[in-house]
Amino acid sequence: MRKDLYHNIEPETAINYQAVTGAVTGNTIDVKGFESIDLQLLAHTVTTADASNYLTVALYEGDESDMSDESVVAATNILGTLPVIDGDTADNSLQHFGYIGNKRYIRMKIVETGTASATLTGVVVKGDPHHAPVN
Repeated sequence: MRKDLYHNIEPETAINYQAVTGAVTGNTIDVKGFESIDLQLLAHTVTTADASNYLTVALYEGDESDMSDESVVAATNILGTLPVIDGDTADNSLQHFGYIGNKRYIRMKIVETGTASATLTGVVVKGDPHHAPVN
């Protein structure tokens, strides 16, 4: 018998669907009440990206809801690899990574090197809630 994941996760939009041609600051996500965080980036279309022109994801954390105290998440608090959208990134590809830090708020930012462009969406899946069901 399969286990119930539906009532034990809460997904949120981290980066709204958009054509990215420069730096983007994603939505601030409150992770209070959850023990597991998975972040996902979907590259719908990659228009211009190669070894010199690419987009990278950075993850920020803080305890203030306005992220006035934000700082880059330490590599030791990232599970997996932060996504890079470059010439090797296929259309409709999904990349994901985890966060194990202890701050209340997180948000993704897209950083551009060169003149890359792609259509992206970012999602955060919060799991292992302190109080279930969440849906």
